Amino acid sequence: MSKHFQNFVCSLVILITLYVTGVLKKCIANVFQDQYLLSNPCKATALDFVFVIDSSRSIRPEDYDKVKTFIINLLQFLDVGLNSTRVGLLQYGSVVQPEFSLNTHTSKAQVEEAVRNMQHLATGTMTGLAIQYTMEVAFTEEQGARPKSLQIPRIAMVVTDGRPQDTVEEIAAEAREAGIQIFAIGVGRVEMKTLKAIGSQPHSEHVHLVANFSQIETLISVFKSKLCGAEDMCAAADHGCDHICVNLADGYECRCRPGYELTIDLKTCNRIDYCDLGNHGCEHNCVSLPGSYICSCKKGFVLNADGKTCSQIDHCAAGSHGCEQKFMNTETSCVCKCTNGYTLRSDGKTCQKVDPCADGSHGCEQEFVSAGDSCVCRCRKGFTLRPDGKTCKKVDPCADGSHGCEQEFVSAGDSCVCRCRKGFTLRPDGKTCKKSLLLQSTFSLLFNHFNFFFIHGFLFLIVKHTCLLMCHPEIEHCLDGNDGCEQEFINTENSCVCKCREGYTLRKDGKTCQSE
Repeated sequence: MSKHFQNFVCSLVILITLYVTGVLKKCIANVFQDQYLLSNPCKATALDFVFVIDSSRSIRPEDYDKVKTFIINLLQFLDVGLNSTRVGLLQYGSVVQPEFSLNTHTSKAQVEEAVRNMQHLATGTMTGLAIQYTMEVAFTEEQGARPKSLQIPRIAMVVTDGRPQDTVEEIAAEAREAGIQIFAIGVGRVEMKTLKAIGSQPHSEHVHLVANFSQIETLISVFKSKLCGAEDMCAAADHGCDHICVNLADGYECRCRPGYELTIDLKTCNRIDYCDLGNHGCEHNCVSLPGSYICSCKKGFVLNADGKTCSQIDHCAAGSHGCEQKFMNTETSCVCKCTNGYTLRSDGKTCQKVDPCADGSHGCEQEFVSAGDSCVCRCRKGFTLRPDGKTCKKVDPCADGSHGCEQEFVSAGDSCVCRCRKGFTLRPDGKTCKKSLLLQSTFSLLFNHFNFFFIHGFLFLIVKHTCLLMCHPEIEHCLDGNDGCEQEFINTENSCVCKCREGYTLRKDGKTCQSE
């Protein structure tokens, strides 16, 4: 046997041994897989992708490693990055253990390293609890999920090997209703019924069952077609999208950031004025913001806790206004006021009493006086106020009956003058009357010794057939005329007194009259 043949036989034995032990088979598979990945590159679409891995005690350590390898191989079809596909991962047993969130790693290498460092939990199988955590926590914006308005697909891939120890139907349906697309991968004993309760429709694309963890690698090619998108149309510089470009199976479409809407050209974006929508509910003013709006209030008002209605600011509430009498809340301040009959002083705080006659609007004919809050008209002496409360009329000094005259009286200017009937004279008190002494004495004498008779008020005595004018029953001082009076006159006991007509008063000369 030649030396070359011996070397060939030895090499063949080594290869057969390696193949039998599985080492060569694994090397061939890895080389084939690497070549497959390199020869089948794809341009992945942007995703928010969360792995939900069963880490229960039923999974053997070597099978757990196969799951990690499956995840790493699947990552080759994902363009990992904050602006492309974001990847998160949690594993579960009796509890949920988040390994990293959607905003933890920014490169594929970081994600692969984190997957390799995962530790097996080896506890129970709480699949329903894991799906609930995925929906309520993992896909929140706080954990790195992008806003739903951007329409980035949310993908959850659940890998499990057994029956869940809790219910999954309702919580999985709720997660799908929330917009999460669920791929359910079962290994070994998992019932297809359970997988269908977890996965999205159509089940032919989202539900997969393999006999063991060695066969899980066969799903790589299945998911390649699902995760690799078509040609990246958005990579072209001429897509023309104003804000966001999204690849579709048959092309691309433009989308807008929150607070904007696509215009009729389907490329540019206009800001949405949320105040123009008419349903803002603001009581006063609406202020439009990018993606939202806020309510504001007019000057002098403050926004209530409901963020919609407004309440007037009470500037008087603090009690520091210092007003003496009253106060009033205005749009900008607390203003002092005064009660009726008072006016505000220049200090803007205290009040002073108002002279109701000060403005000259009383309309009084003669005199006026302040009486409380009113201006009251009054008349000078010799006049009385008419019912209109403004004008005056001359007073008849005899009208009130207070003159005290015994017999007769007559108005003389501002006075009421007493006088006596014929045969009487006024006493010095100016009130009472007495019989004339001259007439009485003469009557007593003549009655006994002479014949007498009266003609037209004159007494005629006949003595020895001679007629003598002896007396008159009343002395008439005004007989010779009006005694120089300008208007009227009146006879009194001692003299003839001048007087004036209504509307005139007697001057100091006692003769002439002047207008009132």
